[in-house]
This record gives sequence, structure tokens and C-alpha cells, in this order.
Amino acid sequence: MMEEYGLECSVISVRYVLDALSCIHHTSGRHVQAAVVTAEEGRPQVKVNTQDFGSIQATVLLRKDAFSSFHCRKNVTLHVPLSTLLESLHALASPDNTAHPQSASNPNFGWSSSSGTASPLTIRVPSSNAHLELSVREFAGAGVGVVTHCKLPAISQDSAPDFGFFSSRVVASALVRSELLREALADADFGGSSSGILRISRSELQFRSGTDGEGAWRNVRIVWNQAPDVTGVLDTPPEEVGDSVVACTYQLSLLQRTLRALQASDDARIRINADGMLSVVLMLRAIHASPAPTSAPPPPAPCFIEFFICSEADIELEAESSSSEP
Repeated sequence: MMEEYGLECSVISVRYVLDALSCIHHTSGRHVQAAVVTAEEGRPQVKVNTQDFGSIQATVLLRKDAFSSFHCRKNVTLHVPLSTLLESLHALASPDNTAHPQSASNPNFGWSSSSGTASPLTIRVPSSNAHLELSVREFAGAGVGVVTHCKLPAISQDSAPDFGFFSSRVVASALVRSELLREALADADFGGSSSGILRISRSELQFRSGTDGEGAWRNVRIVWNQAPDVTGVLDTPPEEVGDSVVACTYQLSLLQRTLRALQASDDARIRINADGMLSVVLMLRAIHASPAPTSAPPPPAPCFIEFFICSEADIELEAESSSSEP
């Protein structure tokens, strides 16, 4: 009797999935980082979510443009170890690795393989949610091909609570270049600091880190001539935010978990809610196997990554004039 699948889909490129999930992988070695794979009937998208101790949550969202075929017959939710999932994807993408290595730190993020064509990834989850199946078919010509198949048993784990970012009002919102934000965070442990203060106003973003008192500190300002227009960016509605400067403190180790994804994106959508929780949304770049004509606009990237990071202290609201001070 053939097994009934709750989810059957084909992603355009196994390499794209591998690089996207690498952006949310954390190699602390202290515990098994579980990935929660979910799909909903009637919605052509797949989410892979992971979080650590209620302090940071990261989600990879593959949208409909990422799939050449998609069939979800019932809602799917299962837990698998993220490291095992990545090892399986590495094995499936190994023909690409030898001749055309790519990673999330490589600007040529995503689609191309050594043969110049993408290697589609087939994903299947049975209705029982008992395991995750991954397979790639490599053609050798004349209708001959090799299918590599991986099967990952689901692990038993309680579902982590949702961070509920939108249960509180959004009080600050900004759209900044990923490269600038990455430079601000890359050396943020200046002076031995373990935390940093993020300030957002209508005219600039500031990030300060360092030691208190007479110790060393570092302040980075990202200034724009006019308030960024975030209407319609990343398929999210605009927020009505006030004129106050919003300041909040975050652990540097958590903020720096976004560096890989920042390297692989062009713009970062940053929001802070009334509880001080930080949201960083990134749309990953993609290099397509068959480039569009130069006269045509580039096709939309089908993958987003969102980080939710909890603050270390209560949120602070300051007057607009104080945003330019260190």
C-alpha cells in the first residue's frame, strides 16, 4: 500500500534551501537545535522555524515562487534536528559542491550549479508526520538519471510558544541596507561588551556597544535624508509609528546571529514592538539558472528570513532631538 503524503512539493534548487537554512543554524553545541517544518493546506509555502530558550526565533519562509510543484493535502507540522537536515541537504547538493562551491557568505547565493542548471529538491511529508523525505534527481543524459534519497525521522519535542511579535503595537520601523547593518554588528563586541543599544528614529538608526563608565565604546549611525518608505515592502503593511526615538538593549550574541542572512540580502526591515522585541526581516538574493533578459525586471526572490530577538531591558522612548547624540 502506497503511503499517503500530506505534503509533496518540488523546490527549484536544493542549494538555495541549503544556504537559506544555513543562515539560521547556530553551532553552539550545547543542545540539539530543532527545526519545525510546517505547511498549511491551501497556502503554497513552507516554513522552517527554530528558536533558542525563548530568546531568539528564526524562520525561513519559502514562498510559492520557490516551487515548481506544490501539493499540501493536510496541515503538516514535524520536528527534525536542524543539523541533520543540513547534513542531508549537503549530501544532496554534493555534485554542486565539488565544482562550484557556494555558501551563505558568497555573493552568488543560491541557484547555480556546476552544470549551469539548478538541482530541484523534492520534499515529502507523510500524513502521519512521522518523517521528512528529501530527494534529488541528477540526469546523466539519454534519459538516465540517479536519484539520491534522504529520510529523516521526526523527533518528539513540545512545540515552542510563538513569540507573538504582533500582539504588541509596533513603535519603530526602518528599512536599511543590509551591508550597513552588517558592518555595524560585525565588530559590535568592541571593548568587551556583551550587549548593545539599538536606537531608531525617523531619520536614522544608531547602534552603540562598549563598556560602561570610563571604558571603551563604539557608536555607529546609519542616516537617511528622508524617512524610508516601507509601504508594501516584504508584503507587510505599513505601521503607524510616533515621532519618538525608540531605544532598546539586546545581547550581541543574539544580534550577530543575523550576520549570515545580512550577507545574503540587500535590505533589512527592522521593527521594534512596545515590549522591546526586535524583528529583522530579510529577503534573500537569488542567482537564477536561466537569467532573465536584461530588459526584463529581475524575478522576485522566493525566500525570506525573519528573526525575533527579545530585549535585555525595558524599552525607552526619547525625544527626537536626542537621536544624534552618542
